[in-house]
Amino acid sequence: MPPLTAATEVAAYRIVIEALTNVARHADASRASVSLRQQEGSLLLEVRDDGASAVPWTPGVGISSMRERATQVGGTLRTTSGPSGSVVEATIPHFSE
Repeated sequence: MPPLTAATEVAAYRIVIEALTNVARHADASRASVSLRQQEGSLLLEVRDDGASAVPWTPGVGISSMRERATQVGGTLRTTSGPSGSVVEATIPHFSE
């Protein structure tokens, strides 16, 4: 994979940190995983946990800031939650400097 731009590196790092902070604060999870991969010219970032959530997440400051960071570098953010855990998925276009 070509080098990431500085903006992409910072956005990906901040999204992962915020997602893991949400897991620690809200998920009641015993496990969390982070995966990064390249697909079709984009960086795909996924943070997954095994905490049970009976209702979908409500957008708060954390989710809003992750979505804003993804959008600032031309990407998207998707969140899902349910009884088997939650997932934060960011897709960020990959451009080298």
